[in-house]
Amino acid sequence: PESMSDAGDDEKQEEKPNHGVYEGERDESKRRHGKGLAVFPNGDKYEGEYFEGKRQGKGVYTYAKDGSVYEGDFLNNKKHGFGVFKFKEKPDTPELQVYEGNWFEDKKTRLWNIHILQQRHLHRRMERRPQTWRRILFFR
Repeated sequence: PESMSDAGDDEKQEEKPNHGVYEGERDESKRRHGKGLAVFPNGDKYEGEYFEGKRQGKGVYTYAKDGSVYEGDFLNNKKHGFGVFKFKEKPDTPELQVYEGNWFEDKKTRLWNIHILQQRHLHRRMERRPQTWRRILFFR
C-alpha cells in the first residue's frame, strides 16, 4: 500500500462520525496540532506529530488491510524525508521486506536499503534506480 487515508484531517471532516477518531493535542482553531493518535474508518492508524491539521514530523502509519507499517518523517500528510517501510510482498509467506531510505512527496527516492527477513536469515541489498547498479549482500 502506498496511499494513506486523509479522512479526518480538517475540522469539518472530523465532526462527521464516518471520518474516524482522533485523540491528541489541538491548536486554538481545534485542528490537530502536536502529538496524537488517529484511527481512520478503513482501520488504518497514525500515531505521531501533527502541524496545523496535517501529519507533519515523526510518526508511525499502520495499514489495517495487510499490517504494513511506515515509520518516519511526514510533511503535509505525505511520507517525506527518511523512513522505514515494512511489508509482506505476499500475505501468506513469512517473508517481511523492509525498505529503508528517503521519501519525497509519498514516493521512494533513488537510493534504498532493502532488507528481506525470512526465518532467522537477513538478506540485504542496496538498490539504486534506475537499475544502473545493484549491490546484494546476504547474511546468514
